[in-house]
Amino acid sequence: MNAIFSSLKNSIPVALTILAVISLAASYLLHGVVSDSRLAARLQEGPILSSSLLHRNFHSLLRSSATEKLAADLQLTVKNPIIKRVLIIDDAGKLLHAAPEQTLLSTARLGELVGQAVSKGAEIQQYDEKRGGLYSITAVQLSGQTAGVIIEYDFRRLREVLQGSQALVWYFAAAALVATVILACLLVDYLVINKIDGLRQVIDQISKGRLKAKAVSGDDEIGQLGAAVNHLSEQLHDIYYQHSEDAKRLQGIVDHSPSIVYLKDLDGRYLLANEKCREHITGDGDIVGLTGDEVAGDKVLKVFAEYEGRLKYSKRTHQIQLEVAQQENHVFLFTLFPLFDAADQHYATCVIATDISSIRANEKALEVARNIFETTNEGIIVTDKDNHIIDVNQAFEQITGYSRGEALGQNPSILTSNRHAEEFFTEMWNSIKRDGSWSGEIWNRRKSGEIYPQWLAIKSLDGEGSNASGYFGVFTDITLQKKTEQELTNLAYYDPLTKLANRALLKDRLQHDINFADRQNRKLALFFLDLDRFKQINDTLGHDQGDKLLIQVAKRIMNVVRSTDTVARLAGDEFVIVLPGVMDQHKVDVFGNKLMSIFDQPFELDGKQASVGVSCGISIYPEDGKTIEDLMRNADAAMYKAKEQGRGRKVYFDQSINIQLVSKMKLRQALTRALANDEFEMHYQSIVNLKTDQIEGAEALIRWRQPNGRMVPPNDFIQAAEEMDMIIPIGDWVLLAVCGHVKKIQENGLLEKRVAINLSPKQLKQKGFIEKVRRILTETKTQAEWFAFEVTETTVIEDIQQTVRILRELRGLGFAIELDDFGTGYSSLEHIKKLPIDIVKIDRSFINDLNDSDKSMSIVGNVINMAHSQGNIVVAEGVETEQQFKLLKFLGCDMVQGYYFHRPEPFEDWLVSMADYHPSPSS
Repeated sequence: MNAIFSSLKNSIPVALTILAVISLAASYLLHGVVSDSRLAARLQEGPILSSSLLHRNFHSLLRSSATEKLAADLQLTVKNPIIKRVLIIDDAGKLLHAAPEQTLLSTARLGELVGQAVSKGAEIQQYDEKRGGLYSITAVQLSGQTAGVIIEYDFRRLREVLQGSQALVWYFAAAALVATVILACLLVDYLVINKIDGLRQVIDQISKGRLKAKAVSGDDEIGQLGAAVNHLSEQLHDIYYQHSEDAKRLQGIVDHSPSIVYLKDLDGRYLLANEKCREHITGDGDIVGLTGDEVAGDKVLKVFAEYEGRLKYSKRTHQIQLEVAQQENHVFLFTLFPLFDAADQHYATCVIATDISSIRANEKALEVARNIFETTNEGIIVTDKDNHIIDVNQAFEQITGYSRGEALGQNPSILTSNRHAEEFFTEMWNSIKRDGSWSGEIWNRRKSGEIYPQWLAIKSLDGEGSNASGYFGVFTDITLQKKTEQELTNLAYYDPLTKLANRALLKDRLQHDINFADRQNRKLALFFLDLDRFKQINDTLGHDQGDKLLIQVAKRIMNVVRSTDTVARLAGDEFVIVLPGVMDQHKVDVFGNKLMSIFDQPFELDGKQASVGVSCGISIYPEDGKTIEDLMRNADAAMYKAKEQGRGRKVYFDQSINIQLVSKMKLRQALTRALANDEFEMHYQSIVNLKTDQIEGAEALIRWRQPNGRMVPPNDFIQAAEEMDMIIPIGDWVLLAVCGHVKKIQENGLLEKRVAINLSPKQLKQKGFIEKVRRILTETKTQAEWFAFEVTETTVIEDIQQTVRILRELRGLGFAIELDDFGTGYSSLEHIKKLPIDIVKIDRSFINDLNDSDKSMSIVGNVINMAHSQGNIVVAEGVETEQQFKLLKFLGCDMVQGYYFHRPEPFEDWLVSMADYHPSPSS
């Protein structure tokens, strides 16, 4: 088609040239055939020349009214070679002028012609065929008179002129013809060639897939061709649309496939890729037409590409399981097969890759489940919908005694123990059908006939009720559990050491006795007992011996109570006795005296005798409390009152004790307020080195300054704080305050020795104490080497093993350890050997009695020597006189502290005193 269009366009100039030559030839031939007869015939048709063309002065001649001028102009006019003569005649036929000679026509004829010109008002021409003459008559006005100007032409010369004019006309005609041809060609180009070119462009667009392009149609051949092209376009559009819809459906199918699907030609270009494939390609846009190297793919596609290269030209289907390591390992079933065209040529390869990681995982899970099924300790039984056994595990065989072969096909009723009524099983199956499951305790029978308890859980398979495809049950032999439950019940309600009731059972029985007392209008008495000196037995003889002592105490108590009484051990060495149904205090006194007497005789502990006493508090229902808590609390308060009165006695609760409790409660609230309002402050007392007479360090001492300005001494609140568990938050405050002061001292270079801080027993026993100390050191940016911790001998003896462990950890951090109040407890060289201590402080009670007597000197001297023998430094407390100072120096004491040198002072005052300190002159 393009060749046809080009030929048509190239033939246009040739056609134009041929047409021009033909036109020129026709013009020449026409020019040569002008004959007299044809010219005469033409003249008969009308004027062919205008007289205005014959002479340049003709117009002025006609406009002139002077005869003289007219005559002169006529002489010029007749000089024209084609004019033979010019005549002027009036309308009556009279000759007014003739140049150069008279016309051949008669005057009458000429007058007639002039009349015609006048009547027409225009130039007329007359051809006289007989004479062969041509005349032109024009009417004019001369001196107010109408006249006519008659021009007679030379016919021979006129023919020559006309022939020349005719040739020119033909030349113009030829040019006009050429122009017409050119215009025709242009028109043809516009109407035909442009249509053909437009048709070609439409065909080009169709060939490029733009099937909506339309050609110009019409009735001519090109229009019919355009209609044919449009019809072909519509057919192609329908075919393409159908193909496109098929392609969309195919793409939709593969896009919804959970597998990766794509086609590649043999050059590695993507022909098709589904959504799953595009998810693994990081490049944007359509990838069809691109090669694998032109798109960015993840590790999955890179692994696939490696296997594609190996199997590229294979003509059979391949299936491989590929493992791809990504964030989690994935396993793909990689299927690759060739595609062939109609000529059986391999033109593309299809790849389908399915992520079977979950399938593999499920297979492993099933394998694990099967292993669990076979190895679990719980028996498992599976039945069909008709309740026939279809599977059991090994635990089933071991628990029931039935082998798998014996159980298959049987009904689970072979295990029935007949200990449950029919209603039990009816309710069980109703629950399974209603809820799909049931669980509970059931008694079944082994193959041997033994009846045993089991915990059974049954669940429906694949549906509920009658729709269930089967059932499976999991059961556990709970024979041992039942026995353990009984033991746990005993543990829950009985003390495992003494076999007495514990706190839980005590509350239960006490509530029962209170209810009984209310119904019978009776009283009951509650005794709260705490052994005296029991901790010393534990620490000296060991916990095993302490436990034996508690067992013997329990037996002695049980020997003096009634069967209706309750005896309980709460914790440690605390016991409670409940006497229900008492009517008067006399009986309570009698029982109390009897109870106290059982401790008169020592206890035998592996051949050794140990004596302990008891402090007893008594509360009476309902006078001393109407609830369990009130009775217990008040009896406990009475017991502490007994200990304060000297131990080894019984005390009834009264309101004075309650007043003390209220007082303690108020003190607790005041201490809590003091912590919150920062009412505590630290005072410091210097420690002097007896050898250098220089300040060696100081002891930090807490003071409580109340809002009214009253200073509360430590003896008035420290012991109460210990009993009310307030000592721990107070101790934390002391640690922070002293660390802050010591940090300031060290920064100013005022002290290079340690500051001692007192620790309570409860601080040492609290969980996480070491970590707390580390945290405080870090927060205050202080060092352990700047401090010493003081503990009392009594604190250490209470739980020597734990205390030694804690003290060693503190010493390992860098703290020095001081043993305070040495000599007031159970001082012995054995204790000093066990304890990780650096300094021994002699109690002020020994220093107060120090004088020149041999006895006092010997006691203090022995203490100093004992401590020195273990490499400890000795500090004497409470030095208040010069005599004490000198005697201690004589006995070899290392350091002293007391009023003789410094009183405890607030931090800022103590800094001034320390700066102004000078050794005593008497030293």
